[in-house]
Amino acid sequence: MSRPEYRLQGGRSLADQLRDRVGSLGSWWRSSLTVRVVTMVMAAGLIAMLAAGSIIVTQVRSQLFDRAVSAVVDEFESSRASAQARFDNAGTITSSEMQRIAGVVVAAEDPVRSVMGGAMLRSPDQEDGSFQILEPRSSEKIRSLISPELRSAVPESDAVHWQSISLAGSGSETIPGIMVGAPMDIPGAGEYEFYVAYSLENQEGTVRLVVGILTAGALVLV
Repeated sequence: MSRPEYRLQGGRSLADQLRDRVGSLGSWWRSSLTVRVVTMVMAAGLIAMLAAGSIIVTQVRSQLFDRAVSAVVDEFESSRASAQARFDNAGTITSSEMQRIAGVVVAAEDPVRSVMGGAMLRSPDQEDGSFQILEPRSSEKIRSLISPELRSAVPESDAVHWQSISLAGSGSETIPGIMVGAPMDIPGAGEYEFYVAYSLENQEGTVRLVVGILTAGALVLV
């Protein structure tokens, strides 16, 4: 008894089916005024939401950054004044005592206050004092974040100078930060530059929260 023969029926390719589907949707859009109106209204709404969301995020980021800089500068001023008082009120002016105080000052790392570390570098082009101390730093990474531009600006005046930096976060991601610096006089050793790195991870988290809320609201509205 012979087995029945089965022949493959000529089928259409997936590309042809997709092309027909797109063509049918295009015909539907051209032939229906309701579909065109709804599509244009949704497109205009999405564009408006994107524009408004971008403006809101930009404003929030700018205000948070400005407030963070102001708070960081005030905190640094307080830390510098406290450190200078330690040097000025030292019982003995010796290299070992000044070195010890400098090491304590730059090692004041405090993640709760977003302090990521500090460094103290000797200012160039000055007369030698009675002695010099080794340039203390909380880590070599902190030292590498101090740019030549910031180093050239700090010794020029007694004002506080700062610049934006990128700090290493968890894994391979980076977090924004601020490096703040100002001159400091160490009795017997001469002029030095005091630098502290601050993290802006909390402010960046607030911006991400705002972006998440705006995105969720836009999805619900759509």
